[in-house]
Amino acid sequence: LYGKGLYFTDSSCKADQYTCDGVSEEYAILICRVVLGRIHLLEESNDEVKAQTFARDRFNSCKAEKGFTQTRASRVSPQLHNEFIVFRDSQVYPEFILRYRQK
Repeated sequence: LYGKGLYFTDSSCKADQYTCDGVSEEYAILICRVVLGRIHLLEESNDEVKAQTFARDRFNSCKAEKGFTQTRASRVSPQLHNEFIVFRDSQVYPEFILRYRQK
C-alpha cells in the first residue's frame, strides 16, 4: 500500500495478516524493537512517493494511523490498524519469534 519498506504494527491481528500460508500448521511473528525517530504521518494509501522520499524532509519513518481514511482505486476504506514503515534495516532489532497455530 505504501511502497517498499519494512512494515510493522502494534496489533497482533494485523501481523497475522502478513504471515504466509505454509506447509505446516505453525505460523510465526517477529517481535521487534523498532527505532522510529521522527515520524511522517501518511494521509492516504497512495502516499508511496512521500514514503520513499521521506529522507529529504529528515523523517526516519512513516506511520499509517488507525482510523484515517485511505483511498484505493476510487474505493474509500478506513485504516484498521496502525502500521509503521522504516526503510533502513539498522532501525530494526528482532527480539523474539512468536510461534502459534491458527484455529
